[in-house]
Amino acid sequence: MSDRSPDRELAVEHLLLRLRPINRALKMAAESRAAIGAKLMRPDVRQSCITEQHVLQLFAEADRFSKAASALPFDLQPTADESRQEERLRNVATRRGWRLPLDTMAEQFDLTSFETNAVLVCAAPQVSNAYHRIYAYIHDDLNRLAPSLELIIGLLSSSLIEQFAHREKLAPQGLLCRHGILRAETEPANPLHREYRLDVAAFDALVRPGVDWRGAFRDADLVETASALPLAIFPDRQELLRVTGLLQTGGRYAIGLWGKPHHGGAEAAAAVVSAAGRMLRRFPMEPAEEPHVGEFLRVAEALDAVVWIDADNLPGREDAARLAARLTARSVSVLTTGSEPWRPLELLNGRALIDVVLAAPGRLERQRFWQAAAPDAGPQTCLTLADRYQFSPGAMRAAVSAAELHRRTTYGDADTASDVSLERACRTISLRQVSQFARTIMPRRRPEELVLPSDLHRRVVEVAGFYRAQALVDEGWGFGRLLSGGGIKVLMTGDSGTGKTAAAEVIAGEVDRDQPMLKVHLASVVSKWVGETEKNLDAVFQHAEESHAVLFFDEADSLFAKRGEVDKGSDRYANLEVGFLLQRLEDFGGLAILASNHKDQIDEAFMRRFQVVLHFPRPTPGERLRLWRLALPPQAPLDADIDFDLLQKLDLTGAGIVNSARTAALLAALEQAPGIGMAHLVPAIARQFQHEARLLPMSQLGRHAALAAAPPAPPP
Repeated sequence: MSDRSPDRELAVEHLLLRLRPINRALKMAAESRAAIGAKLMRPDVRQSCITEQHVLQLFAEADRFSKAASALPFDLQPTADESRQEERLRNVATRRGWRLPLDTMAEQFDLTSFETNAVLVCAAPQVSNAYHRIYAYIHDDLNRLAPSLELIIGLLSSSLIEQFAHREKLAPQGLLCRHGILRAETEPANPLHREYRLDVAAFDALVRPGVDWRGAFRDADLVETASALPLAIFPDRQELLRVTGLLQTGGRYAIGLWGKPHHGGAEAAAAVVSAAGRMLRRFPMEPAEEPHVGEFLRVAEALDAVVWIDADNLPGREDAARLAARLTARSVSVLTTGSEPWRPLELLNGRALIDVVLAAPGRLERQRFWQAAAPDAGPQTCLTLADRYQFSPGAMRAAVSAAELHRRTTYGDADTASDVSLERACRTISLRQVSQFARTIMPRRRPEELVLPSDLHRRVVEVAGFYRAQALVDEGWGFGRLLSGGGIKVLMTGDSGTGKTAAAEVIAGEVDRDQPMLKVHLASVVSKWVGETEKNLDAVFQHAEESHAVLFFDEADSLFAKRGEVDKGSDRYANLEVGFLLQRLEDFGGLAILASNHKDQIDEAFMRRFQVVLHFPRPTPGERLRLWRLALPPQAPLDADIDFDLLQKLDLTGAGIVNSARTAALLAALEQAPGIGMAHLVPAIARQFQHEARLLPMSQLGRHAALAAAPPAPPP
C-alpha cells in the first residue's frame, strides 16, 4: 500500500477527526494551567522557587481534587458534525471491504473509551511536534515533553475515583502496556510522572488498514492456554488434577513438572493452569536486567498469574540466583518444568512444594496427542506417527501447522497430500538440530547391497523390525515393565572393513530411509577435562532422542572399554565416564548401534545391556566374488581380461575390495586407458595389502604376479 493510497488517506482522516475532542480537552487543560499561573504575583519565578502565594494556590488545587467532583472537567464528547463525519468514514471503509484501524484496534482488544483515548493522546506527538510543547506547558516543565500518567488520567477521567481506576489500566499489567502498544518509561520516583509513548509500529498500524492487531501486538510473556490439551489424555492425569485443585485455592505453591522434552512438561503446565482458570506467564530466559525482572514479577502478581520457569533454559548461574531471590519477595505461585529439578531455597521460601515426575507417554498416549493435534488424521496414521516419532505435544502441533502450510502451497486443496505433507514436516522437525559431536548420514544402502552370510544378513535386517515392534511389545503387551531402560541396543564386532558400518546404515534405512543416522565423532566427544566427556555424551544422546535418529558409535572400544584398577587420579575419572555411559545407554529409548573391532575389550556391564550381538566374519571366497562384482559398477569400462576367479581367492574384506576397485579405476583414468583391467587391479590390491600392513601372497596371483610390482604406465 503506497503512502498516498485512498485507504491510508481515509485512515489518517479518521485519526485526525478523533483527535479533535482531544485537542479541545488539551486546550482547556492549557487554559487551566494559564489561569493558575495568572493568579501568582511572580509566575516567572515558580520554576526556581516556591513563593507563599504559590503554596496557597497549590493547596487550593489539592482541595479541589480532594472533593472528587463528578462533573467532566474536560469536554471529550464529539460534536454532532464530528459524529456524522465519523459515520461517513466508516461507511466508506465498509464499502471498500475493511474497517477503520482505530475501530479494529478497539474491537480486537475490547478497549474501553478511556484506553482508546489514551492511545490517541500518545499518538498525537507523532502527528505533530507541537504536542510536545503543549504537554510540556501543561506539565509546567519543559523537560517533560511526553504525556505522563497524571496528564492522561487528568485529561480523560471524570473524577478522582475514576482516576485511580484508570491508573490500573496504564500500569505495566494493563492491556496496552502488556501488549506493547504503549511504551512506559522506566519507573520514576513519582508514578504520576511516568511518561508514555505510542509504539512506532502501533502508530503505523493506526494509519495502515488491514493490520491484525492481535497478531502484531502480542503479550510476549503470556502463554496462551485457551487451546490447552485436556488433562485426561496425559499419563499422569491424576497427579495433574491434584495440582489443578491446589492452584484453584489461590495459595502460594512451588510446582515442579519434571521429565524429558517429549514427556510434554510445557503442555502439561498449560493444561494444569488452564484447568485451574489461572493465567500463565513465562519468565523471559534471556539474561535480564534487574528492573525488568522486578517488573515481570510485579505484573504477574498483579494479575494473580502463575509464573512458569523453564529450568532447562535458565540463564547464567548469577541471573538464576537473582531470579530466585526476587521470587522470595513476591506472592506468586511458580511452576517449573525441566529435565532435572531446580529447587533453590529461595523458591521454597513460603511456598508449598509439589513435585510431579512426568511419565514418558506410551504409544497410545502419543496416539491421543497426535489425534488432538491433527483431528483430520485417521487413527492408524496417528498410531504410525506415535510409533515413529517421540515428539512432545508442542512439536506435534508445529508439525501439523507446517504440514498444512506445505500442503496448501504445494498441492492446493488436494486432501490426498495431507499425509505426505505431515510426514515431511515430521522429518523436518526431527532434523532441526545439528550436533557438533556427530555426523548426520542419510541412509542410502539397501539390504541387497549387504554381502554377508545368510543367517547374519537375516539378523541384521531383523534389527529394524525389532525396533519398529518395540512399542507394541513393551507398551502394548506389557514387557516394558520388566526393563529398567528402553530402546534397542546392538553390538557389532569383527575385523575392520567386514561390513559393520554398512550394516548399521542398512538398519537405519530399514527403520526409516528419510531419517538420519548419527555417527558419533569419538575424537570430539572424549575430553581431557574432568566432566566434559560426560557432558558431551549427554548432548549426543539428547540430540539422538530429539531427532529420533539411529545412534551409531563406530570403533567404540575407546568409550566402552573395560574399567580397570584405580592406580592414579585419571583412572578414577575414566571409570566414572564408563559408569555414566552405562546409565545413559540404558536410559536411551532409541536404537543405538555400537561397532567394535575387539569384542573382548568391551566391558561386561555393557554386554549385558545389548539385546542383539552380531559378529561379522571375514568374507568367504563366494562372498568376495559378490563384493567384487558390486564394487565394479556396470557403467564402468571393464576389460574382458578381469580374472574374477583369482580376485575371489585374495583375502580382502568388503572395505578392502571397495578401496582396491576404486584405486584401480583411478589408475586407469590416470593413464587414460580404455578400460579397467588386471593391470590396474593387481597394483591396487598390492597397495591395499601394504596399507593393511599385510603381505600379498604372490603365489595366488599366478600369471599376474609381475603386475604387483610393476609401476603404473605413465599417461600419454
